[in-house]
Amino acid sequence: MKTKNVDVSELWTSSVDEKPEDYDFWENKFAEDWNIPFKQTDEELESGEFTPLMNLFYPLPEFEEKRMDSDEIKESLDDAGSVTLIEKLKTGEKGLALSGGGMDLSWDICRG
Repeated sequence: MKTKNVDVSELWTSSVDEKPEDYDFWENKFAEDWNIPFKQTDEELESGEFTPLMNLFYPLPEFEEKRMDSDEIKESLDDAGSVTLIEKLKTGEKGLALSGGGMDLSWDICRG
């Protein structure tokens, strides 16, 4: 995995104080309660590459200010590792969810 050097001014400092929330992605229905808010190819949909696997939601309060397109979002998620972007449809809140498991993903979350 490649890691980019990022200027400190580009970091999302408001996310540091956020706490992960328990969020059951199987009890809450895909496309009814939550969605993946960027375009995916048929291959990405079929592979489930951006599907959350763990029931945690990491809020990103500054996300709307960043104005990223689908390709930029996917590139950032690929750079971060085992995370995906989720939108809660009732509130419009966006955050990260884990798309992998079985190991310590703390740095993936930080990069995300």
